[in-house]
Amino acid sequence: MEMLKLRECELRMPIGLSLTACDLEAEETQHHFGIFSTDEQVCACVALVIEHHCQRCQLRQMVVEPNYQGKGVGRLLYEKVESWCRRSGVHQIQLNARTSIKDFYGKLGFNESGAEFNHVTLPHIKMIKLL
Repeated sequence: MEMLKLRECELRMPIGLSLTACDLEAEETQHHFGIFSTDEQVCACVALVIEHHCQRCQLRQMVVEPNYQGKGVGRLLYEKVESWCRRSGVHQIQLNARTSIKDFYGKLGFNESGAEFNHVTLPHIKMIKLL
């Protein structure tokens, strides 16, 4: 539940959105990963949707709590997710990155795919990484 709160506060509320019942129902079929502080507070989290016979996944709503940004927490979280994906037989990770943070994903080995598009009022770009 704390991961949902972080995603809601940092990703959705600033653009006037909130989680719907449909969003919450979809959460039940997703894999969730998090990084926690020593006092068990959520520092970063992400949801993962497994697609195409478990060979491709969609990284969704990755967020780092503002006090932990710029400290390698996002990279650590992604590395844990990628490691899990490799062990699980996933061959491709894709995501729709806000254009304001696409360079972060580029440093992790993701490549842009296609043109920019608007999603939930913000410009995004599809990015893909082959494992």
